[in-house]
Amino acid sequence: MSRIRVLIVETHSLMRRAWQALLSAHVDLQVVGEAESLTDACAQVAEKSPDLVVVDFEVGCESGLELLPRLERLRREDSPVPKVMMLTRHEDAGHVRAALAARVSGYVATSASES
Repeated sequence: MSRIRVLIVETHSLMRRAWQALLSAHVDLQVVGEAESLTDACAQVAEKSPDLVVVDFEVGCESGLELLPRLERLRREDSPVPKVMMLTRHEDAGHVRAALAARVSGYVATSASES
């Protein structure tokens, strides 16, 4: 079975490295890149064709939700738009509703417990 190709989008390099280490530990996942901005993320999606983009709700001064319409504009017949998962500290209903309205594939609050 092929591994899920993941791109991490996070402003802070320490957090990108932490997520890379955590995700790379899973046999089914392959981290193919890291981006610190939405512009960089779009360039890497076009170049590396990840299956999944893990993005923070806040990427610099931009909303991670802005990534979804940008990815739609990049769509090519030979490379579908990757799934987008929000991985963020925001757990309030307003942020979750905004993410779902933007059609993210998943939303994980970093404060979530293991249970």
